[in-house]
Amino acid sequence: MAKYPNKYGSFLIFKKRLLSDFTFSTDFLAGSGGVFGFVFRYKDIYNYYAVELNHEDGFKRIIKMVQGKYTVLKEVKDGGFSLNYWLNFTLKMKDNEVSVTTSILGSKKSSFVKNLNLMEFGYGK
Repeated sequence: MAKYPNKYGSFLIFKKRLLSDFTFSTDFLAGSGGVFGFVFRYKDIYNYYAVELNHEDGFKRIIKMVQGKYTVLKEVKDGGFSLNYWLNFTLKMKDNEVSVTTSILGSKKSSFVKNLNLMEFGYGK
């Protein structure tokens, strides 16, 4: 369990990878509520980006952590994620732009972050 801005949850960290352009896609089954997410452009525990999906508070968001202080770059209050359904998550980085889509498998994909420019925060490059 990772402590993450006032919540506990599970996070996948892309660590020790110098990835500039990449696409990460996975399918998962969320059997319980809570928080989970994906950390990318990770420098250390005080400097990174993360996508958080929060069932309890009903949102998805992307944050940046700089010197231990986090800033919400984008947040969508849409229920977070659905329990007991297979979900697809896709994170795309191209240059300094990030796009994130999520969907219940077999349904239309929903973009909650599209071409968000991360130019001012280049950790992991």
